[in-house]
Amino acid sequence: MSMYASVLAARHTRWSALPADAIAEGIDRQMVWGTRLMGCRLRVAPHVVAAVHSHEQVTLITRGRGHSLVDIFTPVREDFLPADAGGRA
Repeated sequence: MSMYASVLAARHTRWSALPADAIAEGIDRQMVWGTRLMGCRLRVAPHVVAAVHSHEQVTLITRGRGHSLVDIFTPVREDFLPADAGGRA
């Protein structure tokens, strides 16, 4: 079972246990998802500027050793999913 497949089966998962993918310079993304809902945590390095979003979404901004954003999507963003999880990425 891949790490992504094991995430699908989990009910409680720590962010620290999830793989992170670099999606842009200074931005790493971790994801959890179900059949209709997806959560993505973006870890953003200091002084990184992200593009403006023009679609509806919920974003939670957290602080810690850096800045994190948690985006919540419904339906699931299939373009974000890895190929071994049935996505188009």
